[in-house]
Formats: sequence, structure tokens, C-alpha cells
Amino acid sequence: MNKEKAIDSKADMSLHPSGFSIKTPLRWKGIRWVFVITAWIVFFGCGNKVFADDPGITKVRLIQQTDTSYLLEADVPQILLKTIKRPVFPDRFEMTDFDFTNQSGWITLKMTLSTSGSGLTPEEEILLPWLRNGIDFTAQWLDGSTFKGLFNRSLNGIHIPLAKVMPTTKTTGEVLQESFLIGGNHIRFHYIHLFLILLLVLSVKDFSVFKILLLYSLGQGSSMIAAELGWTGIDLLYSDLLLLALAGIYAYLITYGKPFKLAGIAWFFAGLIHGISFVNEISGYTLQPIQRIQALFAFNLAIDLVHYILAFLLLILFPLVRKILPDERKIGITAGSICVFLTLVVYQENIRSGHVAILDYGSSTSSTSITVPVSGNFSGRQVQRASGIMTTPFMLFLSVEPYEVRQEILMRAKEVMRELRPGFNEEIISIPMQEELKAAVSQRVIENTELRINGRDLKPGDMLINFVHLSRGGVSIREKPVEERVNDGILGITIIYDIETLPDSVDVNWKVFTDSVQMVEASVVDAHGAFTKVLTREDMCIQWKNRLAGYRVPVIEAITVEPYALPLLSILFFLVVVIAIIVMRIRNRQVSHAKLIAVLLAISFILYPFLRTSASISFITNWLPSREQTGLLLNDLLTNVYRAFDRRDENAVYDRLALSVTGDQLTDIYLQNRQVMALENRGGARAKVDEVDILEVFEVDHSEDGGIKADAMWTVRGSVNHFGHTHYRQNQYRALVSFVDEGGVWKISSIEPIEEIRIY
Repeated sequence: MNKEKAIDSKADMSLHPSGFSIKTPLRWKGIRWVFVITAWIVFFGCGNKVFADDPGITKVRLIQQTDTSYLLEADVPQILLKTIKRPVFPDRFEMTDFDFTNQSGWITLKMTLSTSGSGLTPEEEILLPWLRNGIDFTAQWLDGSTFKGLFNRSLNGIHIPLAKVMPTTKTTGEVLQESFLIGGNHIRFHYIHLFLILLLVLSVKDFSVFKILLLYSLGQGSSMIAAELGWTGIDLLYSDLLLLALAGIYAYLITYGKPFKLAGIAWFFAGLIHGISFVNEISGYTLQPIQRIQALFAFNLAIDLVHYILAFLLLILFPLVRKILPDERKIGITAGSICVFLTLVVYQENIRSGHVAILDYGSSTSSTSITVPVSGNFSGRQVQRASGIMTTPFMLFLSVEPYEVRQEILMRAKEVMRELRPGFNEEIISIPMQEELKAAVSQRVIENTELRINGRDLKPGDMLINFVHLSRGGVSIREKPVEERVNDGILGITIIYDIETLPDSVDVNWKVFTDSVQMVEASVVDAHGAFTKVLTREDMCIQWKNRLAGYRVPVIEAITVEPYALPLLSILFFLVVVIAIIVMRIRNRQVSHAKLIAVLLAISFILYPFLRTSASISFITNWLPSREQTGLLLNDLLTNVYRAFDRRDENAVYDRLALSVTGDQLTDIYLQNRQVMALENRGGARAKVDEVDILEVFEVDHSEDGGIKADAMWTVRGSVNHFGHTHYRQNQYRALVSFVDEGGVWKISSIEPIEEIRIY
């Protein structure tokens, strides 16, 4: 490990646009352009070896060290170091330490960021303004939880919403408090709500205002039921524009002195639409379905309290200021002008600029000051992992994954023939001779390689050896043997070690050296990072240790059928109110006991998000789940199906599939998914699914087998490590997925594909 040293204490300091401090001695400034031209020639001449199979994706790790400090690491080829610029953290953070290590041409950047304030929160994000296609991001938190995701580049960099990579489980109290504050803050959005209440008071002029506001509250309360039934609302911005339109109606009526005959209906639907729009606004946040209803309750409560308090204060002040108010026509014209002005402001500031999401969660970001030393002399050899060329006659790759460890080796046929067939002077290796050569090479490698996992010797479970072809796409196995030229032929060897979970440590002792091969380039790749090393006769060991302490391999568990928690008491109160109103109307009586009815409705809505009972009532629990609930079930079931293929053994795959797939469909779904998971499968390396994301559930209906059928669209993102390089793939699917309750466990009974799209 070599650290960067200062070049010259008298060096001139300048800050590169990438954020790196570059030291240039004064005496060399005269030949600066010569140096730049030479550097570019080297960059494009030699650097193309790196770019040949560079996927443009950098592996990054965020490790929480204390409540307020974090370690950010990134693995970057030295030649691509200039693409890494300052990371953008929330402005309360500063860099307190920086270090980097050079491992045979690959740089691991390490920077510690800390704050005297609060730590990172799910509402914030990190921005990496890097010239990369994306990052393979892993985050580990103090509680031991680990999250992994692939984030693509946008116009101004790579955005990492922390809500996607950190624990976001909130208590009921936290959800209520946060949502109540959001509701209170939302009142300040161009003060549309306050303006509407002012016009309502000016129009009605007495305490019957509260009857209208009660109807708005009834609409907001009904929005909880609508949201639970899966009704989707418009963006909250457009809901507020509807309130502004309602204010315009009042301005018109005040101008011409007309009553608003449909005021009650208008206010009820305004409250209903505003409530479900809030649920639509928070759909991107990680909340349980019942927590969304609780959040909506608290949001509505804050809105209602402000409405009632403001209306009460205005009604008290109205008699005092009535004499100084202009006539109603002027008030109406002024109010109408304000409505037009506010509409134009909202259009300019929100709609035209694309800022449709208007809820303020208090997140802010700004640049963190980081200076990364780059210039200087790097010792060691430059290693281009999986670059389409071989820089040494032998190259060793170690892939560490959950459930297996693989040694992958590339050997030039010329060196192998020189060692195993001395005196061989032919230019072509015939197909029969290739088989003899493979057997001899495999025996030699097994005898001269030692591998220990968690301190214990382990025998390989399988071994594959083939002649391979190197190209810009990396290493590919020849499908059919062909005669190989001695000078061009390359042998690819894959040795597979089966394990039960991700190991803590792997040690490899490589002894395959010859008189002409005194140095072997080795690379190690795991799910979270990579490093390289040059092996010699004096240093033949590769040591890998799990850098994420406490990392747990995702497990597959049966998805149990849980009776839905129903608001039985609220339903009872609703029924009593409805029956009472129907009876009174049948008897041609006016609705009496209005106060009692209002109290019952208020109690029903207050208890609705909180007092629930898990009960199996056939005519209720046989209702179809909402689209949101269906999406959550499908996400769990499909994730189980894809992760079942993480194991190599076919029996293990079937056993894992059986937890989430019915027996009749096991074979069909097994074969379908072997084809559907068309990521990469080269030379023994198998695709691993990293994430399943349900994009949309279009329709939910009962299936013919008594279960549930959903028309859903989802994406599957996965990767495969192969000869030191990680290939990334993401596919999008749409299918009719049926799942049933089998013995108290949800299981997929069929998948009928509709559409498949390769994203990358």
C-alpha cells in the first residue's frame, strides 16, 4: 500500500475542476503543454485498455462509524480518478479525514465526514457529481443493517436518496408528529388555505361557517377510507389549485352578491381530493399501509385546526372592521385579482419549473469541501481488470459471493505449452490435444493452490476449464471447441467452492509459477468492492476480509397470510349513522340529533387509523386487497422467487421456491425464471438478483383458482461477477401474476408474461 507524497514543498498549488489539488513545480511550467499532450496520448493509448470493458459503474461504500460520522469509500481505476469530484453532503457536514490506497493501479478513496449536528436522515440525499454511468452503492449503519442499490447518473450527477438505503421504520408517534408538522407547514404554501377561509367568512359572515368547514372535515375524514380502498389522488399542488379555484368562485359570488348553493358539496369534495392527494404525495416514502392512513389523519387534523382557529378569529374581528371595509363589489374584484395572481405564481414557480412536489421535509444539501491529492508518483503495476487483454501470462481472479467462492484463472496457452509440453513447436493446438492439456492444467492448479475460508481448508465443489476469447465485452467461453493458435490461445479456469453464507475471510495461496512467469496479477471482487494485488514468489498470498461487519445475506421466508386489521368499531358507528339517517328520511322527517351524529362521525374518524382488530370475516376479508397492498405482496413473493436461484444446487433451488410457489407450478416457474433471468451466465458465474421493484399494479381481480390475479409491472436488477469484472443488467417485465392462500401462506400459482424490456 503506497500513499501519495508531496512532490515539492515549493510547488505551486492549483485546484483542478474535479476538486483535486495538483502540485506543479514552477520550473516545469514552461513545458506544461508538452506534458499535457503526452498525458493525453498515454490516456487514450493505454487507457483504452481500461475503458474496453469498463461498465462506467463505480462501487461505493458508506459506513456509519458513530451517530454523527461516516466513512465514504470508492474503488476507482487510477486513470479514471479525474472523473471523481467532490461529494455533496448536507451542509452541516465537513470532511475531517482523507486517505487513499494505491493497489496496482486501482485507487480506494476513503473520506471521513462528520458533523456537530444531527446525523443523516431518510429525508436527505447525497449527490455524487461524478462522470460515471452510475454507482453500485452499499450502506452499513450502526444497527448492523446493510442496504445495497444501483443508482444511475442524472444531468447533474448521481443522486442517492437516503430513504432508499437506510432504515426508515418509524413509530406511530413519529409518523403522527411529522405529518402534523407537515400539515401545519403546508398552510403556508402561498397561503391559499388562509385566503380561502377569509373569503368564506366574508361570504357567510356568521358562525354557520363552521357547518361548511365540518363538511370539509367530513371530506378529509372520508379520504382515509378512500385511500385505504386504493383510490389515487392528483398531486397535492393541483389539489391546492382546486382550492384556489374555489376561492375564485367565492370572489365571483361576493362581487355579484349571490349565494353559493352548492357550497356543502364543493367543500366536501375539496376535502376528499385534498386528503387523497396527500397520500399520493407521500407514496414514495417507506411507510406501512396503516401508517399512511395515520399520516393522513395527522395531516388533516393540522389543516382542520388552522381552518377552525382562523375562521373563529376572523368572525370575532369581523364586527370590529366591518365599517372600514370597502363595499363587497370591490372586495370581490380584489379577491378575484389575487386569485389570478396566485395562479400565475404557482404556474411560474411550480408547474413551469417542474417543482410539483410541494411538501417540505426540511432537507437541504450543499457542497462539502474536499481536496483529494492526485499528482505524484504511483508505484506498482497498472492492472486493467477484465480489460480484454492479458498484461501477464497468468491472471488470477477471486470472486466472493453469498453461497459460493470462485477462483477464476486466465492462462496463456503459450506459457502452458512451454511448461507442460517442452519442445512442442507446432503453431496449432488440435482439439484432441486441448482435452489432454485441460486435464493436465486442472491437475496442476489443484495441486498448487490452497484456499481457506474462515480459516478452514475447503475442497472445490466443481471445476470448469475451457479455451476462452477476450474482447471489449470481457471474457467469453467458446461454445464449441476450435483449433487454437499457440500464440493466441487462452485457457479460462473456474474453481467453485460451495458455502452456506457470505464468509468472513478468504485466504488463497497461489503457487503456480514457472521460470518465465515470476509475477501474477490478481484481483478480488465481492458484492461491495474490489482490490488488486501483484503476486510474486516472495508474496503468494491473497487475503480477503469482509469489510462490512455484521452484513447479513438476505434470507427467503414464507409470506404468511395475516388477517387484515379492520376498524370494526368505526364501521359500527358508520352503520349506526347511516341507518339512522335512512330511517328518518323514510319517515319523511328532517334529520334530527345532528350534534349526536356529528359526534359519532368524529369518533369514527378518530378511531379509524388506530383502533383495529385482526379478524377473519368472510364477507369482508374476501374483498380484494388494494393495489398498494397487492404491490407489497408481489414484491415479497417475486423477490423470494428470484433469490431462490442464488443457490447452485437444483434441490436447494426447488426447496426455496416451494416457500413461495405452489407445487403444480414449481417446474414451470423454475424453467421460466431460468430463461427470464437473462443477465449473464459465463464460465460458471451465475447472475444474482439484487433488487425487485414493483413499478405499478394496473388491476387486481379474483383468479379462477380462488386466489388473486394482478396485472403488474416490475423491474429486476441483477449482476454477475466474472473474471474480475461485474456485469450489470436490469430488465422490466409486465405479467399477470396469480397468487393463492395455501395453508396460511401466500404462494404464486402462475405467471403469464405480457411484456419484457431490456433496460441495460
